[in-house]
Amino acid sequence: AGFEEARAIALRIGIEIEKKSFDGVRLSSSAGVAEWKPEFATVEDFVSAVDQSLYLDKRGENAA
Repeated sequence: AGFEEARAIALRIGIEIEKKSFDGVRLSSSAGVAEWKPEFATVEDFVSAVDQSLYLDKRGENAA
């Protein structure tokens, strides 16, 4: 699965979660999706990219 497919899956999961309610409590979700790039020197660099994607999603600045 490629990056765009992963983003689409994360979006679909988020939509399904937001449809749910438990005892009147509405749910939401945020997902961080990143793609491995050659410039990542370490796994920590990759995790940082995922974390940044998640942060942007929580702020509403990410379309995933």
